[in-house]
Amino acid sequence: MAMTRHWVERWRDRPDAPVLISGSDGTVLNGVQVDEITSLAASQLARLGVSAGDRVLLSCPSSIETVLAYVAVLRLGAVVVPANTAYTLQNTR
Repeated sequence: MAMTRHWVERWRDRPDAPVLISGSDGTVLNGVQVDEITSLAASQLARLGVSAGDRVLLSCPSSIETVLAYVAVLRLGAVVVPANTAYTLQNTR
């Protein structure tokens, strides 16, 4: 949570600076956008019952949305448990 606080302070100090840039489509999000999006997502997760110390499994491809979800979880003081999306169910017959 302390690390996230430092990110938020930096985003607020330089609100127009690019924070995330998508390699796939060129989407650019600045500090204000990242702060607002992750704050809203953290609020939604909290309403669903996620709180500090909880573990949240993220199974999603690399993307800006994944980074935003990751930061939202961290803002709550919860722990992200990343899952490798390359893993698939294998037939055991």
